[in-house]
Amino acid sequence: MIDDFNRRDLDAYLALIDPDVEFTPYEVSVQGGDPYRGHDGVRNWWRDSFAVLPDLRAEVYEVRDLGAITFVPRVPSRARR
Repeated sequence: MIDDFNRRDLDAYLALIDPDVEFTPYEVSVQGGDPYRGHDGVRNWWRDSFAVLPDLRAEVYEVRDLGAITFVPRVPSRARR
């Protein structure tokens, strides 16, 4: 999944995500925004995120077994001017 994200392969990324996914990225959460819902929501987030941060990448630096796999990404990025 991380490789799909970093390659910008949206179709492969969506193939690994439940169609009923609901998630709230940190930057949306701190602004009190609504979660993204479903594959259409992921597509919107993908488009919006890469429009502002074209070099956005994800790297897993820690994985904890909490009954389900949870990862904490480190995301170095640069904003386009």
